[in-house]
Amino acid sequence: MISVVLPCRNEERALPSVIEEVRAALEDYDYEIIVSDSSTDRSPVIAEELGVTLVKHDKEGYGRAIKEGVAKARGNRVLIADADSTYDFHDAPRLLGKDQDLVIGERSFTRENMGWLHQVGNTLLSLFSNVLFNVWIRDWHCGMRVIRRDAYERLDLQTEGMEFASEMIIKAIRNDLTIGQTTINYRKRRGESKLETWVDGWRHLRFLVLNAPEKTVYPLAALFFSSFFFLQNRYYQILSLLVSFQLFSTGLYSEIYLHNFLGDEKYHIRKLYDYLNLPIGIGLGAAAIAGSFLIPSRFIQTATMLGGFHILTTVYYLSVLGVK
Repeated sequence: MISVVLPCRNEERALPSVIEEVRAALEDYDYEIIVSDSSTDRSPVIAEELGVTLVKHDKEGYGRAIKEGVAKARGNRVLIADADSTYDFHDAPRLLGKDQDLVIGERSFTRENMGWLHQVGNTLLSLFSNVLFNVWIRDWHCGMRVIRRDAYERLDLQTEGMEFASEMIIKAIRNDLTIGQTTINYRKRRGESKLETWVDGWRHLRFLVLNAPEKTVYPLAALFFSSFFFLQNRYYQILSLLVSFQLFSTGLYSEIYLHNFLGDEKYHIRKLYDYLNLPIGIGLGAAAIAGSFLIPSRFIQTATMLGGFHILTTVYYLSVLGVK
């Protein structure tokens, strides 16, 4: 059985035609339609009138809607697509005809179906994602995709916003799932868009950096640290150390967050938990600060003291994130 999950928030204008189009496109399949709804308009009433499964949860968020819908799905494959009429469900058999664990659509953009700013942002974020994760997926943020139910369960998806689409692909890569792609049509939506250009763009970018600190913040930290040995001005040298410390800590916090909350278990983080605790961290920071007073050079003394304070603050935040 194919479970068609339609995340829906205030789509009363588009939902009737979307449901009818799904039925027409999948008439040769055994399928169910699930509307995962958090609407304040007539969308849930329309879903019930048209005889589809309604999951009424009233929780905002693209990822939340999909998770609520998939939780009620009975099929062994799940077709996910927005309920705003942008996707042509007659393209669905092409996705269902592929045998990969995850099949992603590649939208055809025009000036009529998407604004130029969204086109540029989507292209740049997809290119950046491909560089970070060493793949070639042409449209990371396409909302029409098919995933096997058993593969979906393996991913343990956690995010609840628009970044859910990226999390699915990142975890598919890390879990060695097979990924396929196919071109699909894309249309101008009916009704008001829920996408907030800058807010959602930033959330996607932040999520990508969070998931790949070894290719983003760690190289920057190394660059600033190495600049310490080439800068002539002592104040700039101290500034380069502070920036490198901060970037390194950001990468470490990211990895701990992934380990603790997004299910991306990391061997070196487990070892960090084994050997580092709050008393040891406080001792290291205090030792660096105390030792700085024994250094005759005022400049090196200041740098060492700053490093000690940074160790203290880092260990404090590590304790908040799980290091005891």
